[in-house]
Amino acid sequence: MYRSISSFAERTVFSNKWIYLLVPVLGCLVLTSCVSKPELVRIDDIKILGVEDSVMTVQLAYVVYNPNIFKAKISRGEVEAFFGSERLGTAVINEPLTLQAKDTSQLHMKVSFDLDRLESVYPDLIEQDSAVFRIVGKNTIRLMTRNFTLNVDEYIALNTKLFIQEQVKKNLSRKGNFAIESVSIRQLPSLSKVVLDLKVGLLNELPLDYTVEGAKLRFYARKNEDPVAEWQLEEPFEMKAFSKISLPVEVELKNFNLLKNFDFGWIGKGGMELRMEGNARLSIKKYTFGIPIKQNKLIRMRGIPSLFE
Repeated sequence: MYRSISSFAERTVFSNKWIYLLVPVLGCLVLTSCVSKPELVRIDDIKILGVEDSVMTVQLAYVVYNPNIFKAKISRGEVEAFFGSERLGTAVINEPLTLQAKDTSQLHMKVSFDLDRLESVYPDLIEQDSAVFRIVGKNTIRLMTRNFTLNVDEYIALNTKLFIQEQVKKNLSRKGNFAIESVSIRQLPSLSKVVLDLKVGLLNELPLDYTVEGAKLRFYARKNEDPVAEWQLEEPFEMKAFSKISLPVEVELKNFNLLKNFDFGWIGKGGMELRMEGNARLSIKKYTFGIPIKQNKLIRMRGIPSLFE
């Protein structure tokens, strides 16, 4: 009798242990089966943070609603940005982002746009206040013991006009896009002046046609002195996309100014170091860009014995 009672008690304790173990497990299974997939509400808080080395950094935020009574985490995510069919860049989420329970969360990330890939559509972007980009992504959400995939396929509008204009200006201002190619003396010097024929090379590396509306150059023989000559463009002309031309420029150097700025170092160099400074005014569509010009050039002038021999 005693043994059967003891055996019954042991079986009861054993059964209770299993119940204590099974109840939490069953509870978790029930709760897990009842969880709902978090939903993307929208993409929000879109800002252009800046441009550096032809990369435009854009901040955006996922607004995600988590309908569950438990927090969730986006454990990994990848985002791609497109303009039309052109893939511009990506962003990767490597650190977990928390989704609050029964609440809407805003999850920020930064996407890098490669502006070099946008060059072919500069004519469109430079005229638009806003350009529409497609954001495509896939994110893994961890909720309790389950994983969900949150797909993103949304369109955002960015005011890219100012940044595209800056990229165009930066491209046009590159060294060598407006430079002296050659210099020659067209006539023997008179008592009053020396006439130089210059070839000024213009290089358009953009997929855009533009008009050179005006240009003004000043030529200096020494540093921080008055110019020895000036030149100004008389008629506007067109520059085609990805083209190069040599612009003839006639410059009259006043002998009086040359003598006033004479440097004995010229004799050792066999010529005069001429510094060109000025600016050009270019227009693309309805936008005008001011482009600074600066270059040093050694002018071989042994044909002027009064100065160099």
